Amino acid sequence: MMICGLGWFRLSAQTLPNDPSVRTGQLPNGLRYYLKANHKPAGYAELRLAIKAGSLQENNKQLGLAHFVEHMAFNGTRHFPKNELINYLESSGVRFGADLNAYTSFGETVYQLQVRKDSTHLHKGLLVLEDWATGISFDPKEVEKERGVVLAEWRSRQGPNQRLEDQYLPLLYRGSRRLQRLPIGDTAIIKHASVATLQQYYQKWYRPDLMAIVAVGDIDIIALEQEIIRRFGRIPSVKGPKPRTYSNNINPQRREKICTDPEAAFCQAFLYIRQKAKKPWPLAARTYPEMHEFLSRNLYNSMLNRRLIRLQQQADPPFTFAGLGYGSDWGQNPMFSLSTFTSEAKLTTAIALLWQEVQKVKQQNFASGELARQKQEFLNALLQQANAEETTASAAWANQLSDAFVNDIPHLSPRQRYEITQELLGKITLDDLAKVIKAVPENKNSRVLILTGPEKNRTKLPSLNKVWQLLDSIENSAPQLLDTTQNSNIADQPYPSGQVHYPFH
Repeated sequence: MMICGLGWFRLSAQTLPNDPSVRTGQLPNGLRYYLKANHKPAGYAELRLAIKAGSLQENNKQLGLAHFVEHMAFNGTRHFPKNELINYLESSGVRFGADLNAYTSFGETVYQLQVRKDSTHLHKGLLVLEDWATGISFDPKEVEKERGVVLAEWRSRQGPNQRLEDQYLPLLYRGSRRLQRLPIGDTAIIKHASVATLQQYYQKWYRPDLMAIVAVGDIDIIALEQEIIRRFGRIPSVKGPKPRTYSNNINPQRREKICTDPEAAFCQAFLYIRQKAKKPWPLAARTYPEMHEFLSRNLYNSMLNRRLIRLQQQADPPFTFAGLGYGSDWGQNPMFSLSTFTSEAKLTTAIALLWQEVQKVKQQNFASGELARQKQEFLNALLQQANAEETTASAAWANQLSDAFVNDIPHLSPRQRYEITQELLGKITLDDLAKVIKAVPENKNSRVLILTGPEKNRTKLPSLNKVWQLLDSIENSAPQLLDTTQNSNIADQPYPSGQVHYPFH
């Protein structure tokens, strides 16, 4: 869809279009479906059962049980007792392993299958999805066996990075429901949760109005649609369903903390600055004006991070990784962030250099050449995706459609995304970027500062007061004038692979 003449401000209420090659529908019980024919690879179909329920839907006695229920889906269902499901999947050539066939997050649980296109395997795959939706067995012996598997998964994550997060996440997300509902859960509850408690979560949240079936592959989508209507339409509707929305208010007071761990390998600095917004930022744009804002922020982020390349390419670079820019946190709360990974000796220098770049841009904006080159780089990447549309694997399409469902966002085709972006980028000016730059909040009470490093070197880390004073000093001084010739050359350089870190993307 092209936007003729870009009278897009007239279309402020108009949502972005969906991919017309995707057949969608909604059953009377509320279940949705997304179907797309695709022949990469030939002879196979990708199936998904996406559920808008995850750890956020747990009550205080169920912490970790959304993830536990996901595990139980592979330990016996109505038509596949005990190990028969895994045996069937493996015998059908389906790849099987931890985090490969399902995942649980804050607000969703998604099950994944690849099946052969013949009617026997395709229908059996749909039967598996139907069992996951309505027929998980929760055999007491299987629950006890899987309890140990879930606890082992929890233990496998307890490395230095996780231990550092355990120290600073309460500081960053104090007051957030997400902090109290991490998907991995509470080991005390996982150890002792009864079968009945697991079933209570399952019966309450695995319901058709929160579900979608996604099927992409070498399939007859009309015939498959009829089978989905027949099979999943018989799931009863839920009367008076409980809403799944929760507030995610976070205390905006200024906070800071130094976190150390005996096994930490390097130092990190994080500065998070919360934004004022009337509503959460979506994970992707839903309307044309949102797309304009989304592109403006991403242009700002990309150009700002491009300027870090000259610092990265020094003979003795001040950091290993670094990132600057706008993004959203767990609850899509708008945030500006600064992050750097480096050594204790370089930590203060790295923070200073990054904050100087923010202030220089805030004072002087970007150069017109920078903006033009970044727009073209965006378009080149999107055009490459659009040209590769016919060779895109079915799994990639299925994952995109699952994400569109669970996040309530449009599912544009690569060609649509390229054409709309091309039209909107043509209207984004340096004045639009100035509005984005100005939005970096000056209110110092909304800032959170976190330093991390090895326990043995704790005394070598700069004091928090010193860092705050450094930031204030840079912010209050007039930055040196930019060498526009140098910055033009920097903007011409390609991104070094893996060297610029985007904290929220």
